[in-house]
Amino acid sequence: MTLQQLEQWNDKFVKGWEERDTVKVMSLFDKQQLCYFESAVKPPVTNWEKVYELWKVVPINQKDVKLSSEILVNNEKFGVIHWKLTRFFIPNSTIQHIDGIFVVSLNDKGLCTYFNQWRTVA
Repeated sequence: MTLQQLEQWNDKFVKGWEERDTVKVMSLFDKQQLCYFESAVKPPVTNWEKVYELWKVVPINQKDVKLSSEILVNNEKFGVIHWKLTRFFIPNSTIQHIDGIFVVSLNDKGLCTYFNQWRTVA
């Protein structure tokens, strides 16, 4: 995975999340090979359709999403991205500030095959 691939993937991911565009976000993940950790302490989801179900709630439960990110590490296998997000969380009418890390791996087509995240909500 090149730095350029990771930058392109990250830019599209950020834009998709900010736009609350589930289809755009999910187009960044490989449908055939995927290991997706919604939470680092729970078992991974390995089915693209189930990950899509997780993302389908984004347009329903959040708005005013602002996301910034910085690539910290990139090598041929993994990239590490530090991210910060502010959003209005609709279910409880609160503004959330989230600080987190993504670890991702992309295939030769630039699609994500591994996604793990750690986050704290303030």
